[in-house]
Parts: sequence; structure tokens; C-alpha cells
Amino acid sequence: MNDRRRDGRLAVIAAGMIALLGASAPALRAQPAPSPAPTPLPPLVSPEVLADKRVTFRFRAPNAKEVTVDREGAPKLAMEKDAQGVWSVTTDPLPPDIYGYGFVADGVRLVDPSNSVIIPNLLNKSSALHVPGPASLPWEVGDVPQRGR
Repeated sequence: MNDRRRDGRLAVIAAGMIALLGASAPALRAQPAPSPAPTPLPPLVSPEVLADKRVTFRFRAPNAKEVTVDREGAPKLAMEKDAQGVWSVTTDPLPPDIYGYGFVADGVRLVDPSNSVIIPNLLNKSSALHVPGPASLPWEVGDVPQRGR
């Protein structure tokens, strides 16, 4: 009698498993094929210091209505958007120095996502721009005379 009971339970379990597998099969077949990963956008070079000390700033914001560059101690510069949604502007030649700047996109101030060098301060962060100059400037890297040589 125990064998019959055990066989009956096994039959019920097997029927339940078949029903579960059969019920889930259409769901597995109905799933769409995964779409390919989107092609990443090329990285932007920003800021780009040109040979004549002019600087080009670039910022990708295809949905923004207005973007400006906000340099410390200088008026904001309006940027122009190209067909790929990249905003850019080139400054007049700048004297050698280290400048703080940020972008203002539709009223929101942002650091430059293409520039990992920042200037932290008490109120907010700024991206750093280095316009190189002669080695005599205190922030320029140059040879250091060695003692005893």
C-alpha cells in the first residue's frame, strides 16, 4: 500500500512539473531578442589649449537650449551647438595662468565632464584650465637645480 501511495505522489509531482514547464515555455519564447548595445559617443577634448593660447571649450548637451562658459573673473561666453549636440566656443588668446571655469546649461552650473582636474573651494567646484607659460612662472614644472653637482 505504501508503494501505491508513493507512486501516486510521484505521479502528481511529475504532472505538476510538466504543467509548470509547459506553462512557462510560451513566456520564454515570447521574449524579444536583446537589442545591440548603443555605440558610445566619441570623447570630447575640453578644454583644448591651442598654440596661440586661445582655448576651445566643448560640452555635449543635445537637449540644452542655452550653454555658456563661466570663467572665473571673466564675462560668460555663449556657446554654439553643432548637429551632434556638442556646444563649443573658442576664446581670444589668454595669458598664462590656471583658471577655474564651469558650464552653465539652461541655468545649471556644471563642471566639465571631459576634464578630471577640478579646483575645490568653499562654495562650489570648478574645472581647472592650465594655459602654459614660461618655466619661470611658479606653477610651471621645470628643472630643479640639484645641490652638490
